[in-house]
Amino acid sequence: MNNINAFTISSFNYFTVEGRPDADQLIEMQQEIDRLMKFGSKHFLFDLSKVEYINSDALRIFIKTQKQLKLVDGFLLILSPPKNIIDLLEKRDLTSLLKIEDNFIEAIQEFKI
Repeated sequence: MNNINAFTISSFNYFTVEGRPDADQLIEMQQEIDRLMKFGSKHFLFDLSKVEYINSDALRIFIKTQKQLKLVDGFLLILSPPKNIIDLLEKRDLTSLLKIEDNFIEAIQEFKI
């Protein structure tokens, strides 16, 4: 099953991404990120623990969002990506740009809430 869900928890936005998100789902995710940022959100956590595959469109969304958030002292954090996703991020030299955590508690502590 391919799913992307968004929740607001305290001072950050939590997205769960499952399966193999398609182009329409990624467009909706980008629109939701843009909407949240327009209203002042600046901390985003993307749980990729149930992702089988992500494409270059998803990577562009993460990169664009991280760059925008950096301008407002915010950040994007990726939670528990599977090994194939970590390998992809490393191959594209994105692990220095995108912060990755394996544990939800440690991840939310990054937000200093």
